[in-house]
Amino acid sequence: MTKERKQMIKEFIDTFGIENVDDLNDALKDLFSSTLENMLEAELDNHLGYSKYDHRNSSKSNYRNGRKNKKIISKFGESNIEVPGDKMVLSNPGCPKREKDVQGIEDKVLTMYAKGISTREISNTLEDIYGI
Repeated sequence: MTKERKQMIKEFIDTFGIENVDDLNDALKDLFSSTLENMLEAELDNHLGYSKYDHRNSSKSNYRNGRKNKKIISKFGESNIEVPGDKMVLSNPGCPKREKDVQGIEDKVLTMYAKGISTREISNTLEDIYGI
């Protein structure tokens, strides 16, 4: 294990105050939920063709339209995430309506994240593999 990776793990443990296995599970659940929210935001940026604060390039026909709370189930347990929306409703969001179970992609997301891959690159990879 590299020195940088050991330092990153130490910072992760310190940041989340991890003292036992339950604390680790809670921290991984938070990390996964946050990464999933970032991926959905990146997916919406791609769909709309501009980033959240780039108002000069924003579309007049379709635009961001708030966020909706959604409960998901992963191997870390239930989590609540905020799913960004658009006026015309994204046709194939990475977290579709009425779908709650996201088990199966957690390990892939966490592995890519641990390797230092950005959430945008993770999102692109999952889109290529799973179509989400």
